[in-house]
Amino acid sequence: MKYLHTMVRVTDIDASLDFYCNKLGLTETRR
Repeated sequence: MKYLHTMVRVTDIDASLDFYCNKLGLTETRR
């Protein structure tokens, strides 16, 4: 399965990136 588009609205981008990348182990591919 491949996700083509996912959007998550956040108020603090730095805290969100820290959570998703460093805590969950996900990778940001493009913004």
